[in-house]
Amino acid sequence: MAGRIYQEVDNPEALCFEQDWSSEQELKSHIRSSCFTDLLMLMETAPVAPVLVVHSVTDMAGLEYVETVRFSDR
Repeated sequence: MAGRIYQEVDNPEALCFEQDWSSEQELKSHIRSSCFTDLLMLMETAPVAPVLVVHSVTDMAGLEYVETVRFSDR
């Protein structure tokens, strides 16, 4: 896993957090982790609704993907 945090040039109030995963299984494991739960709780405190996007080689998804992973049978 690789990750980075940065601010957008055109929007310095936006904080961006990116993570790269080598496999979907590793990503799903992380989404189910307590660390990710902490991130979701932090996102809930944002004064403006945060955006979560999951990109893959062939697709793009949002919080619905996280919900499916977290609440489905492993």
